[in-house]
Amino acid sequence: MRKYSKSKDMVTDEKQPAYEVLDYDTEGKSFRYLHHEVPISEEIAIHFHPELEINWIVRGYGMRIVGTCHEFFSQGEMVFMPGSMPHCWIYDPESCGDTGRKESHVCQLSANMLLHACIIFPELKPVVNFLLSLRQAYLITGSSKAVVCQQLLAMEHADDAMRLCHLWSVLTYISHHPADLLPIGKPEDTTFEMNQSIEQMRKLLDFISLHYKEEIRLNDIAQHLNLSTASFCRCVKQATGQTFIAYLNSYRLNKFCELLQSDTTQRINELAWACGFGDIPYFNRLFKKVKGMTPSAWIAESRKCVETKS
Repeated sequence: MRKYSKSKDMVTDEKQPAYEVLDYDTEGKSFRYLHHEVPISEEIAIHFHPELEINWIVRGYGMRIVGTCHEFFSQGEMVFMPGSMPHCWIYDPESCGDTGRKESHVCQLSANMLLHACIIFPELKPVVNFLLSLRQAYLITGSSKAVVCQQLLAMEHADDAMRLCHLWSVLTYISHHPADLLPIGKPEDTTFEMNQSIEQMRKLLDFISLHYKEEIRLNDIAQHLNLSTASFCRCVKQATGQTFIAYLNSYRLNKFCELLQSDTTQRINELAWACGFGDIPYFNRLFKKVKGMTPSAWIAESRKCVETKS
């Protein structure tokens, strides 16, 4: 059974997301950079903190919870998070391969740091104003994602002063390319009441990860969650904004992309069948609609960050 842990620096309430206290300022730093590579079992419960955050998922995929929005996330995705936004990443048990270790790069910084920087360096004011105007989470895409990948990788082996330079390169580039930011959820999703839907969605993800290759009937999954079919459909729709079929297809597409990225010699049609898609023309239309490109074009695009890292 998977475990959902809480950091020792989290203030918890059974009905609310945990408040995480970040202590980087006591270490003589103006922001925090982390390169996480830990066992997939070490998942952190849903939480929030006043700091802004940039999170790049290098290894692993599963379900992302941001505010009241539940969505599948893919390996390689990058998210900007405003302050005080409840969030967590629930990893698919199969998503980290033989190592069983998830990997991510994270930057966290406070609004106060940004505002103080403006006092000393007024040239930064447009950048800071843009960042503080963002009231919801965003996927970072396009050229911004490529640039941020490069800067985060450089931070790992840099000293504190160079890390600060890399950080401002990241923030400046993002502020100059707002079209690369794709919204997640709604701006008002900065606080919300926790309820049983979070645990139900975790159970749903576990079930799908075991049975995605098979035909999954609504009655079977509803029974697994101890819900009527109508209640199950309503729960999924409220949590994700999607029907169960759309949610399942999202999972299968993410699995397809992960497997194709790991072995580009596989035949696309055979891999689609292995991921639960029995109708290949439907799969091709769905992939183009969701990803905005064909599978072959997607793999070429996804190589960019991999080549940057290597």
